Amino acid sequence: MIGSSKFDELRKLQSSLNASSARFSHLWMSFLVFCTLLLITVGSVTHKHLFLELPLKLPVLNVELPLKGFFATIPSLLLAYHFYLLIQLHLLKFKLSSYDEKLQSGVGFASDRNSLLMELDDSIFIEAIARGNSNTPNIGTRTSSAIVYWTAVALPLLLLVEIQLIFLPYHSPTVSWVHRIAILLDTTVLYVLWPYNSTCETSWRYRILSAWVPAIVLLFSWGNPPSN
Repeated sequence: MIGSSKFDELRKLQSSLNASSARFSHLWMSFLVFCTLLLITVGSVTHKHLFLELPLKLPVLNVELPLKGFFATIPSLLLAYHFYLLIQLHLLKFKLSSYDEKLQSGVGFASDRNSLLMELDDSIFIEAIARGNSNTPNIGTRTSSAIVYWTAVALPLLLLVEIQLIFLPYHSPTVSWVHRIAILLDTTVLYVLWPYNSTCETSWRYRILSAWVPAIVLLFSWGNPPSN
């Protein structure tokens, strides 16, 4: 049995957790839209744009931006957005951990705990983080984990690399260094924050496994010397 005071406390935590999950879902969707617009914009750049320094037109917004200014500033904006996304994911993980601790200590029966867990927000983040702590994650948990990983880790890093590669023929060492430093900072942020947002236990084996994409991207980026 569970006392009424502890039950009310769990309900409040559950409500706060569900609200945080909903807010993060909206943030994540806006981040995906932002990355999609960047992919379309950067992917439309041709050698003619670079040679003649033609302005770029943003899709949907239909606004023209200077070529060099766009490539010099957009990595910083993407880096800031990605950092904020990871911070919010880290906070969501912290709330989930607090809820799980109180659930384990306050509810004696596993059936009651499972019933309360089922009342959490039905989002891929809750599925990947909260229910992903199970020793035997199901196919839904694994799928959610893959979606969260590839959209919150791989997508922004690969987008930064695309920005760097597309702009290399322009031969601007300063802007190329901006791109390389942005990738280095983004990789550093991931190494600091991502393991603690993992969908599995934060053991050294998982950290090595989850680090291969950032490591490869970083080596590839810094293996391309800035144009002189």
